Amino acid sequence: NIKRIKGRIGGQPIPKVGLYSGKENNKILEDIGYFTIESQGLNGTVLSDGNVKYSRGDTYFTLSIDNKEAFRAEYIYNECNKIEESQMLLKRSSGFFKQTKQFSYDDDGQILEVK
Repeated sequence: NIKRIKGRIGGQPIPKVGLYSGKENNKILEDIGYFTIESQGLNGTVLSDGNVKYSRGDTYFTLSIDNKEAFRAEYIYNECNKIEESQMLLKRSSGFFKQTKQFSYDDDGQILEVK
């Protein structure tokens, strides 16, 4: 279980992050007005208003409008559980715009370079 997240960006501490931990199932957890929150396993969540759906898991998050994916980000982690590569795809009328970035870290785990 994750209890806390600690780190720095540019020497500044990262603010506290709220985490959800629950049972692994696919049932709707809570109805919050016009939105629903749905569990997708231990670390997956879907937030939806019926037209727009935001989905997040361990290695991705997506934004779908009318069940058509408009944005997707995928992450690859290294052996220290830090992001090694990110890939972002943005849906356009002519196809997807794809951007890939690679990250390197020093021995203390601080980010050195983004390519």
